[in-house]
Amino acid sequence: MDQTLQAWKYRHLLTAPSDGKLVWLKTLAERQHISANEALFSVLPEQRNYQAIVEIPVRGLGKASVGQKVVLKMDDYPFQEFGTLEGLVVAMTPSENIRHYRLTVALPKGLTSSYHQPFYCKSEMAGTAEVVTQDLRLLERLFYGIRKLFM
Repeated sequence: MDQTLQAWKYRHLLTAPSDGKLVWLKTLAERQHISANEALFSVLPEQRNYQAIVEIPVRGLGKASVGQKVVLKMDDYPFQEFGTLEGLVVAMTPSENIRHYRLTVALPKGLTSSYHQPFYCKSEMAGTAEVVTQDLRLLERLFYGIRKLFM
């Protein structure tokens, strides 16, 4: 009896590796065709340790490294009004696309913006990321800009 129950669970149940909220990624209709590798839903973990996955081009990758600050501007939340999210690079791995690298960015302040606005987590939020390779003062940036003009 135990083996039959296990076989039934294997064939009919979907399980997630962690607890969380089930979020449907697309609207489904009766008799709709679904491909074998098509994502239908995602599980958003209950935990508050948020991470972002960022793809950056290989060009200029030598300047990026683990531990650097990342500024995220989310498409759903215009940064002029809501502010930005701050994170730190915790891992760098090659992407499926050979022209990009994949950065895992930890968000130590969670989804609270630089303007102290809460961002509500939605599956697959899009935006832009800026990796801060050198934390320079305005005067130093101006000096580097002038130096580039004369070289």
